Amino acid sequence: RRQRQMCIRDRYMGSSGINAEYMGLPLERKRRYKELKKQRLATIEKRPAEEEKIVAHDAERGIEFPVAPENIFAVFELAGTQYKVTMDDKLICNRLPFEVGEKVEFDKVLLVGTKDYTSVGRPYVNSARVIASIEEQARSKKLIVYKKERRKSYQRNYGHRQPITVLHIDQIVHTPTEQALSDYNFV
Repeated sequence: RRQRQMCIRDRYMGSSGINAEYMGLPLERKRRYKELKKQRLATIEKRPAEEEKIVAHDAERGIEFPVAPENIFAVFELAGTQYKVTMDDKLICNRLPFEVGEKVEFDKVLLVGTKDYTSVGRPYVNSARVIASIEEQARSKKLIVYKKERRKSYQRNYGHRQPITVLHIDQIVHTPTEQALSDYNFV
């Protein structure tokens, strides 16, 4: 029986333990796929960043500028997550590496809106930023994780508290360029 097992192993792996034909095909195929993927990605042209697009809501009223700070909202990106904020909002996000009381400025603003207009970024609104202060570094409420497998005498019960940062939105600044203000569209 041992000899029969050795014959089967030798058929697939060779006498040295590794069969070049058998083992080489998947690795070669993987390498070829990687090369083709690189070629495909090289042919794709990335669109250059464009100027922000301002859309006015009412053609008769037009756009009143500057806007009162309490009448403006923004959608910005923070650590891969998008948040919609207005002035004096409190925002809970994953832990940020800043001290309590520090002012933080976020410039990855995707959209800015008021009663009169909406400014859409392509991909970001370069003339806008969100200024916030760190209020608290804490941990979230405890989340209970319970695992069980039936009939296997396996039970695990533990808790998880996510480290979080509480932000206070102090200011949303939007200063569009003259060209963006002159080229706005109507809804």
